Amino acid sequence: MASISDHSPLTLSLMLPAHKPGRQQWRLNTMLLAYEDTLTELEDTVSHFLAENDTPETSIATLWETLKVVVRGQFIAIAARQNALRRDKRQQLEDEIRGLEETHRQSGSLAVRRQLQALDEGKAEYALLRTKQKFYTGGNRAGRLLAHRLRIQATER
Repeated sequence: MASISDHSPLTLSLMLPAHKPGRQQWRLNTMLLAYEDTLTELEDTVSHFLAENDTPETSIATLWETLKVVVRGQFIAIAARQNALRRDKRQQLEDEIRGLEETHRQSGSLAVRRQLQALDEGKAEYALLRTKQKFYTGGNRAGRLLAHRLRIQATER
């Protein structure tokens, strides 16, 4: 058994599988056919292509193959344009939402805080009134309220 060094070289042979991922096959996004402007644009592209390339010396097979390539390129361009428009619209809406949230945070929250503070003040006033009423009703007599207060004071000592 030899140790690994410069003086005893080793050879390593790897047998890797021959699987090579191929290019992904393009598929038509059929949702593009639902838009009238897409169909109009494709009709214009096809008619322009045929006007330019349908000559007697061009074979039908060559014309068909090149037409498929042109139409595919047109579909890719339309899809890219629609994706960009959709992305821009989404960004615009998100910016608008952020702006509205910031506006609400700066101005709207003060009004809401004031309303909340008024509710809390009303609740505190009611609690104070009830407490005053209990003390007035109890007066100088020994009652549950006085007994409860004395119990609390006794436990604190």
